[in-house]
Amino acid sequence: MNNKNTRFTLLIVIQAFILVLVVLLLLTEPEKNNLSFSKTSADKLHAAGLVDEAISFYEKSFFEGSFNSKDMLSLSLTLGELYQKQGLSEKALAWFYMAESLGPTGDNKNHIAKSIVSLLEKLGKHSFSKLSLEQKTALNNQPTDLNVKILAKVGDKNIYDSDLRNLVDNFQNYSKQKIDKNMKLQLLQKLVADELLHQKAMRLNLTDSDDFKKKINSVSKEILVELVLKDEVHKKIDASSYKLKKYYEENSDQFNVPETYQIGYVTTKDKNESERWVTDLQKGKKLKSFNNKNYVEHRLSPLSPIAGMDSTKTMEIINNINKNKTGQILANGQYYVYELIQKIPGKKNSYEEVQDQVKNAYQMNEAKNLYQEMIQNLMAQEEVKLYPENINE
Repeated sequence: MNNKNTRFTLLIVIQAFILVLVVLLLLTEPEKNNLSFSKTSADKLHAAGLVDEAISFYEKSFFEGSFNSKDMLSLSLTLGELYQKQGLSEKALAWFYMAESLGPTGDNKNHIAKSIVSLLEKLGKHSFSKLSLEQKTALNNQPTDLNVKILAKVGDKNIYDSDLRNLVDNFQNYSKQKIDKNMKLQLLQKLVADELLHQKAMRLNLTDSDDFKKKINSVSKEILVELVLKDEVHKKIDASSYKLKKYYEENSDQFNVPETYQIGYVTTKDKNESERWVTDLQKGKKLKSFNNKNYVEHRLSPLSPIAGMDSTKTMEIINNINKNKTGQILANGQYYVYELIQKIPGKKNSYEEVQDQVKNAYQMNEAKNLYQEMIQNLMAQEEVKLYPENINE
């Protein structure tokens, strides 16, 4: 702990020394930029990936060369970034402080500020990094509604009851669980924990990381696609009563309960055994009497096939059952021997009975049609080329 404090005190001394040095250099600033041999060599070493050697030449160039304030700022930034990449946070911090004292503007100013906060955090100077972040950023989370209440305070950041309400609403969208006061307290604790982690991430300057940028790009694309679909597809769907009833009349079979078949079946990979079972069934025996451990009962329909069986095989069983009551079929590498136990009649549902189902089906169908139409129009407007041959097997 003492070593850390000593090192940090040394940094402050270095910073003061650098400031004095900057003043002296600025007083003798030349009219023209005179790039020294050391600077040119450093650039070549840096490009070659020889970081330690590049740092040595950059520092020699900085202290011995003749540069204007703009070039000194560039050198300070370069040295700060190189030391930061090397994991030498204290030296990196000293050079970023140097860059800050040279009056950076625009993107450089923001970059330097974020780097200083991140380095202070990595050096364990939490209070300094927090103070620096507050000084260098203008964060305002004041709500527009003056009637909201503050539920928690994390540093200078307030968490309001509106924040908790939003989280409760999102939670209820994915859970049927009742949200009582105890659950709300747990959700408030989550908001506090998230804010603590968010502030640490900001101090570590993680918003500049490649991983963060990739995720933001991916998420922003998803959000924008969702907004386009909302405006260009979902808002254009006419779900009037007339449209829904017309859709029901044209697709009434889709909303009826189909005829189903209560069947029993057993399986085997032995063809001779399966044929023997079929013969016994034709003689009037029942599958249950076989005392077969594989015996299963299932309510079969086109919408409820046997697990793992495709629709073609399912319809083959249904067609045969209506004629012969028993039979066998080869599927999934084994023989299914089956018998009809009971035929359960279907039911024709009225529009009123299935109105919600009709609305959902109609909206999904309309959304699909509008989506396909929009994509076709966009592809006609833009030059789109597909290269399916480049897809890996």
